[in-house]
Amino acid sequence: MNKTLKNILITVVIIIGIIFSFKAIAIGISESLSSASKSISSAIGTDCEKKRNWTIGNYKIQENECIGLVGPHFRKFNLFENEEIIEEYVSMTDSCTVNFQKRNDLILKFNLCSESITELNPPIIIMSLSDIDSIQIESDSLGRIGMLSYEQRKRFIKDWNEKRVIGYSSHPFDSAFSSNPAYHSFFYRLIVFSNNTQSRFYGRDNKILDSLNWEYQIGIKEQDYFNKEFIK
Repeated sequence: MNKTLKNILITVVIIIGIIFSFKAIAIGISESLSSASKSISSAIGTDCEKKRNWTIGNYKIQENECIGLVGPHFRKFNLFENEEIIEEYVSMTDSCTVNFQKRNDLILKFNLCSESITELNPPIIIMSLSDIDSIQIESDSLGRIGMLSYEQRKRFIKDWNEKRVIGYSSHPFDSAFSSNPAYHSFFYRLIVFSNNTQSRFYGRDNKILDSLNWEYQIGIKEQDYFNKEFIK
């Protein structure tokens, strides 16, 4: 074996050794981070202390006082039915009221002051093309405003009538989909004019929110429905 070939083989062996060494180090770091992550999660989970609880109807509401790794203490509420948890990490909407989402189409609104419960369901609203005078659409991020054409109105009404309930928004109607530079999508407002009345909706991606704060999926999932169908 000549000297040149021998040096090449030695170099290849050294490189292979370095690769396996880095791989072992990477695996060790990954396992350490995973273990640390589990430890942190476990620590976060123990930073809650049970406070008051209420039994209203068939439900139990547990109030907890928690603190994370940083920041001040905060309150959270868990909802139980027949000893099974339905929803957790819910905060109060005002000094007396806390809302839980039992199903996509059912919100349980508890008044802890009067110890009463109200069930909220999305309204059944079917639009008819013959009843719609016009539909205005505004894009906040694009700075555009316009009216839907007849074919676009026809498409929107069809998709609205086939929408699927996602849930209930706890944010104010006019700010639920507010502009956010960190969220790369468009923000839309629609006004449906019908029989001298106006119905307002807010949209983002493939979601639409009515004035009662019910949120729906419209069009195809993971698609910028409003921009694709009505702006471009």
